[in-house]
Amino acid sequence: MDADSLLACAISAINYYVGYTDLLSLDVTPRPEVNDGTEVTDSEWAIIRPLFRLYVERQSAVAMEMSRIVGADMFGRPSDSVTTDINQCEADLPRKAFYMPITSI
Repeated sequence: MDADSLLACAISAINYYVGYTDLLSLDVTPRPEVNDGTEVTDSEWAIIRPLFRLYVERQSAVAMEMSRIVGADMFGRPSDSVTTDINQCEADLPRKAFYMPITSI
């Protein structure tokens, strides 16, 4: 995969995460758009990374499936199998992204 495809996968994963919580670097109003200059903390990336890896795996699987037309051998998981894992990871993300600051009374 080229750098642009990897960046697109990263931005997609970060945007999905931002749907459930704020990035520390985007905690301003109005919220700026996620792009290649968006900063992600290590703890945020720890939550986003599994989804990013699945997005990359799906892109690779789709490319491999398309290359079968010209006779290339398929290796790795098929894209529909990866999509199932993506759906599960996306379903788990809201719980993992939930954050409630501690408040003392």
